[in-house]
Amino acid sequence: MTLDTILPEWIFFARALACLVIIALAITGVVALTKPFIERKQRFSQSESKLLLAEEALRTSEARFALAVAGSLNGLWDWDVRNGTVYYSPRFQELLGFTGNEMENTFEAWQTRLHPADVAATMEAVDAHLKNRVPFSHRYRLRCKQGDYRWFHASGQALWDDSGTAARMAGSIVDISGQIDAEHARESSQLLYLSLVENLPVFLMRKDTQGRFTFANQAFCKLLGMSLNQILGTTDFDHYPKELAEKYRRDDIHVVETGELFEDVEENVDINGKHYFEVLKTQVVDAHGTVIGTQAIFWDVTGRKTAEIALREAKIAAEQANIAKSEFLANMSHEIRTPMNAIIGMTELVLETSLSTDQREYLVNVMEAGESLLTIINEILDFSKIEAGRMQLEHQAFELREMLGVTLKSLGVRAYRKGIELIWQCQEDVPAWVIGDATRLRQILFNLVGNAIKFTNEGEVLLSVCRVAKSETTAELEFSVIDSGIGIAEANHEKIFDAFEQADSSTTRRFGGTGLGLAISGRLVQLMGGEIKVESELGKGSTFRFQVTFGIDSSHAVEEILDTTQFQGVTILVVDDNATNRRILVEVFSAWGLSVHAVESGKAALEYFQGLLQNSPLQPMPVLVTDYNMPEMDGCMLCSEVRSDSRLSATKIIVLSSSVGMAQTAFGDLDIAAFLYKPVKQSELFNALVNTVGAKSTLPLTPQVQLLEAESMPTLNVLLAEDGLANQKLAIGLLKRWGHTVTVVENGLEAVQAWANGDFDVILMDVQMPIMDGLEATQTIRSKEAGTSGHIPIVAVTAHAMTGDREKCISAGMDGYVSKPFKKQALYEALRPLVQTRELE
Repeated sequence: MTLDTILPEWIFFARALACLVIIALAITGVVALTKPFIERKQRFSQSESKLLLAEEALRTSEARFALAVAGSLNGLWDWDVRNGTVYYSPRFQELLGFTGNEMENTFEAWQTRLHPADVAATMEAVDAHLKNRVPFSHRYRLRCKQGDYRWFHASGQALWDDSGTAARMAGSIVDISGQIDAEHARESSQLLYLSLVENLPVFLMRKDTQGRFTFANQAFCKLLGMSLNQILGTTDFDHYPKELAEKYRRDDIHVVETGELFEDVEENVDINGKHYFEVLKTQVVDAHGTVIGTQAIFWDVTGRKTAEIALREAKIAAEQANIAKSEFLANMSHEIRTPMNAIIGMTELVLETSLSTDQREYLVNVMEAGESLLTIINEILDFSKIEAGRMQLEHQAFELREMLGVTLKSLGVRAYRKGIELIWQCQEDVPAWVIGDATRLRQILFNLVGNAIKFTNEGEVLLSVCRVAKSETTAELEFSVIDSGIGIAEANHEKIFDAFEQADSSTTRRFGGTGLGLAISGRLVQLMGGEIKVESELGKGSTFRFQVTFGIDSSHAVEEILDTTQFQGVTILVVDDNATNRRILVEVFSAWGLSVHAVESGKAALEYFQGLLQNSPLQPMPVLVTDYNMPEMDGCMLCSEVRSDSRLSATKIIVLSSSVGMAQTAFGDLDIAAFLYKPVKQSELFNALVNTVGAKSTLPLTPQVQLLEAESMPTLNVLLAEDGLANQKLAIGLLKRWGHTVTVVENGLEAVQAWANGDFDVILMDVQMPIMDGLEATQTIRSKEAGTSGHIPIVAVTAHAMTGDREKCISAGMDGYVSKPFKKQALYEALRPLVQTRELE
C-alpha cells in the first residue's frame, strides 16, 4: 500500500473525528448554557408545589372552621374592630330568632340590641379587654327578633397588631336565660324563705348540741318578750320552769342522738288558761354531715284541740243518733213487714183456690203491688247497711248455672207480659260450682235484668256470663246484661249509679222506682272487688257489665252430664224465631254431644222434616224442641202439623213457652213430652231431654220440684208463737195445708209454758212479742234443756231483717231464721231439715 493510497483514508477519519469533537464541544456548551435554566425550573416547580400544598392546607383549615361553626351549639361572632363589621354565625342568628343573614352586621347595630340596663357595663367590659387586655367574659341581654330579651354569656379574645392596637375580636355566646331564671328563682326562694321564717305565725328556733339558742324568729322572740340578742346563747332553763326545761332538754338530746323526727302536742298552762302547741324537732347538720344541734318549729293549736274535743263530743252524739236511727229503721221495717207478711201470704193462699178470671187478676195485682212495696223496703234496708259499712259478704259454694236459672225464672213472667224474650247463656268454660255470695250476686242480676225488662218494650234482654281469666283456684267472670230498650243518654251514665237518682227524674216519668237498684248493685259489685260499667245510647239499648272473681269449689266433682253412647242416632231440631235463643240452644245441645239443626219458623221446620222423609225415610226423626210463641205458625200449630203426619207420629216434642200456665192447655192431647217455661234452666232442659229420649239423668231435682212434694211431707206438731192475728191465720192456713198440727200462743212466756207442758216437733217463734220476746223465750227454753238430752228445734219467723238480726237469733239458741214477709218455699226450706230428721226416726 502506498502513501497516496493511505492518506485519503486518514484524512477521512481525521475529519470524522474533528466533527465528533466539535459535536461533543457543542453538546457540552449547550448543557453548560441550559443547566441554570433547568435548575431554576426545578426550583420553581418545588415552589409551586409548596404553594399548592399551602393553598390546600388553607382550604382544609377553612373547611374545618366552617364545619366547626356549623356544628357548634354556641353562637360565634367575629368583629373587625377597624371597620366595625361583625360576622354572626348561623347559630348566633338562630339564638336570636333570625334566619339567613337578617341581622345587620355592624357593631353599632349590635349595641342597639343590648338591653338599655346592660349597655354601660357591657361596653366597659369590652374596653377593658381591648385596652388593658382584661379577659372578656360577660353577661348581658340581647333583644331577639320578636322583641323579647334573652340572657347570654359572651366570651372572646382580641387580636392586636405590632403597635398594640386591637385589629379584630372574636368569640362565642351561650343562651343562659334558663340559668338566670333559676338563679332568680333561687334568690327569690331564699328571700321568701327568710321572709316567711320571720313573718310566719309559727315559732322557729335553733339550738346547738349544748342546748344554747343560736337562732329565733320574730314570733318566738315575741313569745318570750325578748330581743334576738337577748335570747342568743341562753338555754331553756333561762326561760321556762325547771320541769318543763328538763323535758325540752331530754327531747333535744333524743333528737341529736337518734336523728328521729320528734313530734308532740304539748300542753301549757299560764295566766291566760290552757294552751296546746304542736311541736316538730329535727337535727341540724353542717356541710360535712356533722350534727351541730337541733331546730324546732311549733305553733299554737289550741283552737284545733278545742275543735277536736268538740268533734269527739259531736261524734258521740252522732253515734247515739245513729243508734236511734237504726232502731227507728228496724222498728219501721218490723212494723211494715208484719202486715206485708199477711198481705202477700194470704194473697198467695187465695190464688191457689178456685177463682174467677177477674178475681185472679185483681189478686195478682195485689200480689205484685205487695212485692213491689217489699222490694222498696229491702232496697232501703240494703242501702242503709251499705252506707253504714255493715254489709258483709258470704263465701259459700253454690251452683252458678242453677242460681242464674232460678233468678231469671222469677223475672220470666214480667218479660212475657211485655212481649220480650228473656235469654241467658253461660259459656262452657265457666265453672259449675263457685265460692262467693250467691244472694248478693242474685240481687245484682235481679236489679240489672229487672231494669232491662222495665226499659225494653220490644226485642230481647240477654244475660251472658263468660270467663275472662283462668287459674286453678279462681275464676274471673264477666256478667253482661244486654237489652234492646230505650237506652240512656251519655250525660246520665254516671248519674244512674247515684242513690235515689234515675236517668229521668221528672215527676211525669213513665217508669217508677226508688232509684236505689243500680246504686245498690254498683256498691255490691265494689264490695266484691269489681266495677260496674254501662254502654248505652238513646234509642239503641243498653249494656251493663261487671267482672267479679270467685273461688272455684273443687269439692264438687264435675260429672259427665250426658253419656253420648246412650244417644247414638239422636238429633235435635230447634225451632225458635229469636236468633239469640236459637244460637244458645244450639251451643247447649252441642256441648252435650248431640247433633243439632236449627230453623227460625214452623214452616221451615216442616220443610226440614219433609226433606228428611224424602232422603232418609227409615231414619229416626229428630227430637223437636220448639218455641210456643212464634209469628204466623206458632208452636202449637207446628206440633199439630207434625202429629197429623203419620210418618212423624213417633217424633218426641219438647215445648218452650214464655206464657206460664197457658201452654199445656193450648196443646191439649198433642202428646208433648215436656213443657218448659222460659227462661229455661239448663238442668230443666237436661232433665226434660233425658226423660224424652229414655236416658238416665244424674242431676238432682230442683228446689221447685222438691217443693211440690211438700204436700206429702211427714206431719209435724208445731208450736206457733205469734202475736199478730193476721199472721197467725196465714201460718195456720199454710201449715195445715201441709198436714201439720198447729198450736198458737201470743207471747214468749206462753211459748215457754206450752213447750214445757206439750210434745212439739218444732217451735216457730216470732221475735217481737209482748210480755216476753222470742229471744228471751228461746234462751229460757235452752237453759231448761241444759243437762238433758232434749233439744227442740226453734225457727225464728220474724220481721226483724236488719244486719245482725239473723246472728242475734242464732246466738240466742234458735236453729233457723225466716224473715217476714216469707214465701212458702222459704218456710218449707226451714222445715225441711226437720222433716228429714223425722223421716230418719
